[in-house]
Amino acid sequence: MSNGMSTLAERLASAQFDLYAYISVLMGGAAEVADVLQETNLAILTHESNYDPSRPFMFWARGVDAPNCLWLRAEFTVPEGWGNGRLVLDFHRMNAYGIVYVNGKRIGELLHPSWKLEITAAAKPGGNVLQIFGTRDYTGLSIKPETDPLRDGSRGKRGENFPYCNWPEPAVSGPVDLIRLPRPAAVVDAFVKTSVRNWTINVEVDIDAEKAVSGLFGSGATVACDIYDTSFNKVKRLPRKPVDLVKGVQTVTLADTWRDPKLWDIEQPNLYYAIVSLYNAKGEEIDSQSFRFGFREVWAEGRHVMLNGHVQRFRLEGAWIGLTRNTLGFWNGIGRTLMLNQPHPNKWWYFSWWNDCPLREDQMIDICDTEGFAFEESVPTMNRTVNVFADPLFRKNYTAEAEIWMRRYRNNPSLILWTISMNFINPKNGIHPDLIGQVAGIVGVVFMGRSFRREKADTEARPYIMRGWIHR
Repeated sequence: MSNGMSTLAERLASAQFDLYAYISVLMGGAAEVADVLQETNLAILTHESNYDPSRPFMFWARGVDAPNCLWLRAEFTVPEGWGNGRLVLDFHRMNAYGIVYVNGKRIGELLHPSWKLEITAAAKPGGNVLQIFGTRDYTGLSIKPETDPLRDGSRGKRGENFPYCNWPEPAVSGPVDLIRLPRPAAVVDAFVKTSVRNWTINVEVDIDAEKAVSGLFGSGATVACDIYDTSFNKVKRLPRKPVDLVKGVQTVTLADTWRDPKLWDIEQPNLYYAIVSLYNAKGEEIDSQSFRFGFREVWAEGRHVMLNGHVQRFRLEGAWIGLTRNTLGFWNGIGRTLMLNQPHPNKWWYFSWWNDCPLREDQMIDICDTEGFAFEESVPTMNRTVNVFADPLFRKNYTAEAEIWMRRYRNNPSLILWTISMNFINPKNGIHPDLIGQVAGIVGVVFMGRSFRREKADTEARPYIMRGWIHR
């Protein structure tokens, strides 16, 4: 037995307790932990030539035989009554990059944690098969590490600080919505902007047209918005606006004054429902979308935060302690008014795992909206020592992903502000009493990721179960 192998065997023997505990946590304490530990020992011993005794053993061992590519598979059904509409898959959260196939046809790439892909050309009425080739080492992708500063560059010098085994294992970790878009055009999104200082309401409507629709006097299409209270009484109609349908996505803004709305405020959660509709030249409805919002405005005056014209002093609590309608009564009872939705230390978006800004629970946001409890949300955070924002491509890609992330929550009135998470620039020596006032650098911390799963790229892993959703 060579000296290198002997050294590896000795290190492996001394690490058995740590390996067992680590695998047990990953497997949820399953009875097969001992068997997996034995397989892991054999796999590690076969990598003698790659053993680096200068590295901490557990960090080195975690990368042994770790799969970088996996096939993910799910089945979904397209309802027979959906006719000739366009079909889109909305991925709320994808860990690692992915190449999407529907019924064996390549659709496109998932290059963001949250993304939409049209699948009209491949999907069919009835049963369909969705397959995703998930990769964390760029296999099969149109991009490569050297052109991807957002992922690869932000994790430090390639192959040292964050090898691929520390990146998130490919997985679908959030809902995948199946959306039907009617032809020739559909309402795909809308955003309400309200102003208490001007008593105005603007509704930005995003319309996605498969192709341009025009005639002697244009397409003849119009966009309308009706507003209802929570008892579904119509309280306002915004003036209709004509629109020429051009190919692709365009934004149409409906605007009006509103002098007497019921304001959404802390502990006064007045809410409204908006129904945005798209009509053709004959006045027939092509598509519509409904959503909830609150009429309120937040701004800063000097050192004060203003909410609806009054100074609002927030009393902060952390969302990691859990929030339900029952616990909300407790937090209100002790005077809390603002929930900090702070990711846990293992949840940095551009840090160790991909799902770093965790998906927000719809229940928690609904509680805040309906009970008049404010919350602040973290933008995607990059917790590194390198100045990646100096790279123009990084800034461009980061801005695009942050906008995708923020669009999902922009109609929630309880979302008062966006903020960086607390550990972005908050090293201990920047808040220590003896050092207050002194400038400190950004501190980067390495967290251990997950590995030792035994699936290979030619196996099928079980992704998140899809849920159907009709676009109405």
